[in-house]
Amino acid sequence: MTINTYWSASSFSSGLRSHLLESNYHFDIVPMDRGPLMEVANHLIKLNMYPYFEGVHGLLTALYIRQELGPTAHKFSRRHPFSCWASTMLSFFSGSLLANFFLAEPLTDVFKSSQTVVLATLTWYIVFYSPFDIVCKLISLRPCYILLDCAREILRAKVVYTGVTHTARIYPGNYAIIIFIGALRASGGCFLRPLDRLFRGIWTPNIIEMLNPSYPTKTALLASAIFTVNKQSDWINISTPLVYLAVVSLLIYLKFSSLTFGFYDPFRPVENLICSLLFGNAFETLEHAHTKSTKNETDKTKSGVGGGSGDKMKRGDAKKKE
Repeated sequence: MTINTYWSASSFSSGLRSHLLESNYHFDIVPMDRGPLMEVANHLIKLNMYPYFEGVHGLLTALYIRQELGPTAHKFSRRHPFSCWASTMLSFFSGSLLANFFLAEPLTDVFKSSQTVVLATLTWYIVFYSPFDIVCKLISLRPCYILLDCAREILRAKVVYTGVTHTARIYPGNYAIIIFIGALRASGGCFLRPLDRLFRGIWTPNIIEMLNPSYPTKTALLASAIFTVNKQSDWINISTPLVYLAVVSLLIYLKFSSLTFGFYDPFRPVENLICSLLFGNAFETLEHAHTKSTKNETDKTKSGVGGGSGDKMKRGDAKKKE
């Protein structure tokens, strides 16, 4: 015996609706500032960067110095260990040094934490002098390098946030200084690169960050602007931990995308658009195109006139020969 059951979407939805109305179900809407996302954001913003994330920063900084030295890294680190160490320390503390310099604070305050100095020295030592170069080979592996570089973005966001918070207490309401110091703390190594290379006996005055801003500088500037607007105005009506979580996620996503899918500067289209609108590139391009088209028309007209007279001269020469 076969029983055929017929049902439709409308009957199912109406039955479900009546069942929900008869039952005493209550759906509580959890506010954004009380849900699990807020708990994650609070834990993240309070996360201590020492020693793990600062250790990652030290490893990648020493690795960058070693890769920049190239084939001479082994010989240079043995013959000039102090110069190699000083160059690494300058790159490690470059953001704090520049921020203290512009805020007229003592530069020696950067080195007042002996634990951080010891950690930076230890990471430099194991990258350059580990047996069989095992540490350098391990962190140079692509999966390990991607993991460490994405982890450093968490430290970058923390440094920017700390710089914005500290500068906002000294210069409240001054957006330019707050954004500048916040970005400078996270990308100081790019600005001090000529001095860093000078410590290793290389003078490159043409490598100036202001002439060609690098990708870390642009991301630090973006993060600093977001934190500043969130703290100094009501334009971003979201709690600070959630904004911090969003910035960290954005930085990790951009870094992971650039490392896995090939380097691409997402700021380049915006820069080209701004330059075209504000700095005359669009008008100069249109003017150049108009001048070029006018010149081509003039050349065609001259070639047509010249071609006709040439034909007449050729005909006259042919008649003289006859």
